[in-house]
Amino acid sequence: MPTVALFLLVQISAPGPENWAYVTCITSSASEVLKDSPTPEEYAQRLERLCPAERAVLRQSIVRRHIEAGRSRAEANADADEFFAEIRRQMLSLQPGG
Repeated sequence: MPTVALFLLVQISAPGPENWAYVTCITSSASEVLKDSPTPEEYAQRLERLCPAERAVLRQSIVRRHIEAGRSRAEANADADEFFAEIRRQMLSLQPGG
């Protein structure tokens, strides 16, 4: 069920092609990492390094859209930080025992 919640989060928070590029990359890359049966610590570390280009594009999109909606740049960046923190929490929950 975490994957369903992840897709809903992405759709609501950052609609557009950028979100699908990131979500596709992060879910498929995380699945590949999990095939190696990493420890929770290894998985968390590797998760941080996945999909940097897609993440950067999505982050820019989130910040831009939130600024256009009236948020300050600092608020928009905090919103993006919160968005990616939630995705990270959900991706960490996909690991057995996570």
